[in-house]
Amino acid sequence: MTKEDNLANIHWKSACKSFAQNHKLESIAKNFGASTAQLRNKLESEQPHGLTVTDLIVLTKLTGDTTLIDGLIKQMDLLPSLAIPPKSGYRQTTLRMLKLVADTGHIASEAIYLIAGEKFDSQRKNNINWRIQNSIANLMWFNNIFDDDSD
Repeated sequence: MTKEDNLANIHWKSACKSFAQNHKLESIAKNFGASTAQLRNKLESEQPHGLTVTDLIVLTKLTGDTTLIDGLIKQMDLLPSLAIPPKSGYRQTTLRMLKLVADTGHIASEAIYLIAGEKFDSQRKNNINWRIQNSIANLMWFNNIFDDDSD
């Protein structure tokens, strides 16, 4: 892999690092069928043995965390995956819309800082990405309500 290829895999590397940091690999490795060291090596982009498609599916199912799938999809310049939450009543709809407005305001605020030239660390970038994905999920959830209502 060339230096340019390594730079081009920034989203995948970030997803692997984030996944490893956010989970107790010791407990996942047992259910995954590998040692902790093997799993950690598969999540390390510099190692020759990476994750397979089957590994991605198993890890996502085991943890319920789509970080690795999202990193792969984002690496391909596509929108990240998102689960459409189940429908619920009026109170849940109101809360989701309030969260959407709050997240959108926060994203707009961060955009102003970005335009002003402020540098963001990876934690701040991840927080912004989470808010964007959460906003999209809430919009899709809201849209899904209308899909089931027939005239």
